[in-house]
Amino acid sequence: MARKPTPEGFCVRTLCDERSGMLMSGDIVEGTEKDRAKEFSNSYKPHTAVTLRVTKPYHYKHKIVVGDAYFGSLSTAVALANHGTWCVMNVKLASAGFPKAALKDAVRERGDVAHVRLALKGEGAPKLMPYVFGSAHMDI
Repeated sequence: MARKPTPEGFCVRTLCDERSGMLMSGDIVEGTEKDRAKEFSNSYKPHTAVTLRVTKPYHYKHKIVVGDAYFGSLSTAVALANHGTWCVMNVKLASAGFPKAALKDAVRERGDVAHVRLALKGEGAPKLMPYVFGSAHMDI
């Protein structure tokens, strides 16, 4: 990959089991054009599409996906919920629709913690899990 420190090698987005440490599934990054042709890419942004691909074997099986900031977004949480899967993810850059302003107002001093519950309604809202919970904290 041209962006990596060395031009040789590959990138794989993976799903691992927390208890065993086993690699459960993966999605090889093959470049923009090839990745756009993969499942879920017509309906979702790349970070959501890859999350749905690696978690597909576990949809509707009462699983919880824990992901880092690359995978974390409100749209990914909604997409996973629409596929019967809960998630816990950091939302940093892909924050469209997330109530950042309200959370920032609630955490003004060190040690402050705030939690919100978003009721998801309208087209695309998950029917099985209609709520997303958000939290923010000010580092001590």
